[in-house]
Amino acid sequence: MSISPDFTRLAVHRVFIFLTVVAVSLVSHANADGPKPCAQPGLATWVAEWGIPSQLSPQLSQLHRYSAVWTRDLAFHSSSRSFHQVPSSVLTEVHRELKKTPDVCRGPVLHNATGKGFDASLGLEILKMPDPAFSQLAELVKQQGWNVLQVDLESLPETAAEDFEKWLARLIKSLEPQSIRISVVLHAKTSLPGDYEGARFQRWDKLAALPVDFVVMAYDYHWSTSAPGPIAPFHWVEKVAQLSKATFSMDRLFLALPVYGYHWKKKPGKTVTWSGRPELAPALAKLTSAKRWKAIQLKDSADGMARSRGLDEKSYWDDGKSAADKIQRLRKLGYEKFALWRWGGDPEALALTPFQVRQ
Repeated sequence: MSISPDFTRLAVHRVFIFLTVVAVSLVSHANADGPKPCAQPGLATWVAEWGIPSQLSPQLSQLHRYSAVWTRDLAFHSSSRSFHQVPSSVLTEVHRELKKTPDVCRGPVLHNATGKGFDASLGLEILKMPDPAFSQLAELVKQQGWNVLQVDLESLPETAAEDFEKWLARLIKSLEPQSIRISVVLHAKTSLPGDYEGARFQRWDKLAALPVDFVVMAYDYHWSTSAPGPIAPFHWVEKVAQLSKATFSMDRLFLALPVYGYHWKKKPGKTVTWSGRPELAPALAKLTSAKRWKAIQLKDSADGMARSRGLDEKSYWDDGKSAADKIQRLRKLGYEKFALWRWGGDPEALALTPFQVRQ
């Protein structure tokens, strides 16, 4: 008995339709059960839980121009050994805006920061979190539709290095069923293993094998309690970039740049941190024209700006212009992924940045 060509074509066509329906059904089911997969971001930013909403609201529409937004609204309770989301009017507005642009990757930062800075004891508690906490985090990822999660544990002792690596491996395994990109924030280094304890607990050669993104903080060359000076001078940023490139895969490497500054008055411990007060950001611009302030000549245009008043008062900061200058040069080294700390630091930063995923 022979089968006609028309019958064969009809049968093949029906099988094709059936398989297509099954495939679409599986994809729809996967999307319903968890977040959408996140493409490799190119220009990311952080949104902190502090700030005045009325000051930041005019910038909300700019968030869609980033490819990833990390929000600091996830906290670990050492007493209950579980996670909770930090209530913040700023972040409520941010999440509402991001829902309008679902192709922007979004998710929280798992960190050990407190109101007094990064807390090593809290970081060590996180490294001891029990299995139920991992399960709770996985459920939060699913419920909230996060497709990125960032780990930012800082200022831990060097002796915690191995525990940190084991904890990261557990985190990756627990979130493996979810379509989520995990990134790890790293202290800047110009040589291995690092020149201070907070950097040495992050063993770059061990971490490089993990299937995560890495975000190297190329800022705070001078910091709030140091002597006054540039936040991210390019000669140093370039060394950090070269070591990072030699250690990590470039397709998983972000270089984080600053759009903030510090204001030193009299003694280093008395610093006003502009990065912690977004409502004061416009005041930085006023320093460029205030008669009582004098410009401090920096060696490189990519080093930012600086002003002084008398002998005891100095301000150094990076804005969108210096960030753009750094990015242009870093792209010549092969970098295509950047992060700006942080959103709200300079309202003009994104417009001036020459590398943008979305126009």
